[in-house]
Amino acid sequence: DAEKQASVDPEIKRPRFSKLDLTALIISKGLRTKAAILAYMQEHGSYEAQVLVHSNQKKLKNFLDEAAEWHSRPSRCTARAGDGLESNAVNTFFAANQATISKFDLAVALRAIICKGPSKTTRVPLVAGPTNSGKTTLFLPFDEVFGFQHVFHKPALGSKFALRNILKDKRFLFFDDFRPVEYGQETLPVSTFLSLFQGQPLEVQVSQAFHDGNMDFEWRRGCIMTAKAEGLWIPRGAVSQEDIRHMQSRVLMFSATATVPNLRDTVPCARCLCFWIRELAAQHDTRLVLQAPPSPSHYAIEVPDMRRSESITGLAALAERAKLPAHKIDQIRAELEALGAIHIAELTAADWQSLSCWPTLLPFEQRRLLASRS
Repeated sequence: DAEKQASVDPEIKRPRFSKLDLTALIISKGLRTKAAILAYMQEHGSYEAQVLVHSNQKKLKNFLDEAAEWHSRPSRCTARAGDGLESNAVNTFFAANQATISKFDLAVALRAIICKGPSKTTRVPLVAGPTNSGKTTLFLPFDEVFGFQHVFHKPALGSKFALRNILKDKRFLFFDDFRPVEYGQETLPVSTFLSLFQGQPLEVQVSQAFHDGNMDFEWRRGCIMTAKAEGLWIPRGAVSQEDIRHMQSRVLMFSATATVPNLRDTVPCARCLCFWIRELAAQHDTRLVLQAPPSPSHYAIEVPDMRRSESITGLAALAERAKLPAHKIDQIRAELEALGAIHIAELTAADWQSLSCWPTLLPFEQRRLLASRS
C-alpha cells in the first residue's frame, strides 16, 4: 500500500529495505552463501533490496553469520515424544523401503556413529538409492541439530585442499550425494578416505603458509553419507576393485530402492530427527532384552521364501545353492526388481558386484553366490 501511495504522491517516501529485512529474507529463503544472496537478489529482489546488497557486498559474509546467530533460538517445534515416529516423511520413507532397510538398524547405526565416531567396530552409515528416494530429506535436519556452520559438508570435486575446513569447529560430517570412487581420483584419495572414516590419524593438506602445508588430524565425531546407487562401486581410474573393497569395509550400506518424490517439500525438523533416532534405537534395545534365549535351530541358516523370489527367475534356486540368509535374498530381489531384471542369467559377475547391497554379504557368501551362478 505504501508503494502504491508513493507512486501516486511522489512526496511520500517508499519504505526502506533495511538490514533487518535482509536478515528475515536470509532466514526465510534459506540463503546460506554470498552467491545465493546475489543470485536471489538479481532475480527476485526489489530495487531497494538490490541497492542494499550491492552497497554491502563485502559485508555479506558477516550478514550471513549475524542472520545465523539471530536464527539460533530454541526450536518452536511442538513435537512431543513419539511425534517423530508419526512424521509422514519418516514413515513414508521406511514404509517404501521396508524390504531393504530396517529402520531399527539404521537408528542404531546412527546412534553409534554419533556417540562414538567412526572406528573398526563402528562403520559409517551410507544410504544409497535412486533420485527422489528421500534419502537426503531424511538427514537434512542434522544441519539444524549441530548448526550449519558446524557441519562439514562434501568438499568441491577437484579441490586441492578438500579437508581444509574440517580443521575448523566442525561437530558433524554430512556427505550428501557422495561418490567415493569419483572423489577417490584426486579430491579425497583412498588412503585418506580409509583413515578419515576409521578414526585414524592423517595429515590434512592446507596452504603452505600454515604448518608447512600439512596438519595432523583425526576425526572422532559423527558422520553419515548418502549416494546415488547406480554405479556407486564401479572401479574407475586410480581406484581399483581392491581399493573399493577397502572403502566398503568403512561403511555400513543401507539400500533405498523406492522413489518417494512427495518428500521433497518436507520441512527439516531437528527435534523430530532426534526423536525417531532415539526412539527406534531404544525399541531395538528393548527387543534384544526381551528376546527369548535362542534355541539350537536359531543358528541354522534361514531358508528364503521361494514364493517371494519367483519374481526373478532363477533367484530362488540360486539362493538355495548359495545358502544365503532370507533377509539378504530379499534385499537382492528388491534391488534387481528395481533395475528391471527378470532372470538371473541376465546378470554378469560385474553386475552382481555393482549392486548396492553387495557389501552387506560376507566374503564367503559373495563367493558362494558367484560360484552358484552357473
